[in-house]
Amino acid sequence: MLKACAPGFTVEDNGPHKLRVKWNGKTYPSLPKGEHGKRPGRAEIQKGHVKDLALFFGILDCASEHLPVLRQ
Repeated sequence: MLKACAPGFTVEDNGPHKLRVKWNGKTYPSLPKGEHGKRPGRAEIQKGHVKDLALFFGILDCASEHLPVLRQ
């Protein structure tokens, strides 16, 4: 989704649990790396984090085309 909607983005490690995503002069500092906790059924990355990232970068319309779950 980021390749299509935010060409030229970069991703950096931001500690043991987070990624830092940079694009268009902005930095989203806290995208979770993946599954945490011991509860069964936890998603690797919750849609709320991805939607927040898309809103932050102003690419929600494009992101929703690639990830229909963001439309909900």
